[in-house]
Amino acid sequence: MKKHLFLGIMGAAVFFNSCSSNDENEPTEKKILLSKVTTTYSDPIVSFLNGTLTLEYNSKGQLIKMQSKEGTSIFEYKNGKPIKSNDYNSQQQLESYSEFNYSGDQLVSNKIIYTNSENNRTHQYAYNAVGQLSSYTSCRSVNCSDPTKETYIYNGDNVSLHTLNFNETDLKTEYSYDNKFNPYTNTDKYLKISWGRNDILSKNNCIISKSDSQYSGKDITTYNLEYNSAGFPTRTIGKSMNGEPFVQYDYEYITL
Repeated sequence: MKKHLFLGIMGAAVFFNSCSSNDENEPTEKKILLSKVTTTYSDPIVSFLNGTLTLEYNSKGQLIKMQSKEGTSIFEYKNGKPIKSNDYNSQQQLESYSEFNYSGDQLVSNKIIYTNSENNRTHQYAYNAVGQLSSYTSCRSVNCSDPTKETYIYNGDNVSLHTLNFNETDLKTEYSYDNKFNPYTNTDKYLKISWGRNDILSKNNCIISKSDSQYSGKDITTYNLEYNSAGFPTRTIGKSMNGEPFVQYDYEYITL
């Protein structure tokens, strides 16, 4: 499970997968950090995904806390790298903790220990020749006999093709992007890898996603974005193939 508290905004994992294009800009000298994401679905059937995610940082700009209605994650750092996160449920009871393991400057695995040991799992990461995450494998057994695997192909700094393999079934999604800053531009790179979400891994913002699955068939989603003066999105509206809006994301930021 990739951070239970992301459930509110991870309708993105079902409906909102991200995309690719080169950005002409460079981040400003002051660090702009995402502080809040509010998700609103228009369909009452999926209204349980509605909610707000808040993000808090220390004076170094390191993410130290994320909180939503599902729970809270607290992050610990050593030598500038995240080494542990403690994940609490909505009653503030410890549900799991994660240990980050590195080889040099690369995050190679993340071991997640649950209060219910049957849920324990290990996430393993592999990279392409330029250091971008190329695969994300989640194992629930020591021999990883039934893994969930995600692979990423890039166009420049953006994920152009994302494949999710689960129970021998592939869900493939292609993406196109704008040339503006992603809301998570200044979030710790190792945390972004551990979350494994293509919209967070990419430099820019998805404007079109095209998915194909043997179960759900083909689907095309378009995203209309509004930006602030610094070039970061303040609102994203996702529309289905019939042109009807189905989800809205509102973003807020702080500057350090």
